[in-house]
Amino acid sequence: MSCRISELVLNCKDPELLAKFWCDVLGYVELDRDEGSIEIGPSDAGFGGLQPTIILSPQQQPADGPPAAPYRCKSRGPGPSC
Repeated sequence: MSCRISELVLNCKDPELLAKFWCDVLGYVELDRDEGSIEIGPSDAGFGGLQPTIILSPQQQPADGPPAAPYRCKSRGPGPSC
């Protein structure tokens, strides 16, 4: 069985500003808006496409400590793990 990342959710103070920035950098377009969140992704594909979409979600309070990751990974060769 294989899996892949279909969307990436980022909490930020200004979703509008970051959406514009990442659309310019990646060539993405705005796909959806919902309760202050903005979803961006490739213009020819949305959720479930080959490339993941990015959801920029408003968060006014700074996070305490590093962001939590729901997974861990290790490199297969010499060098640091990720």
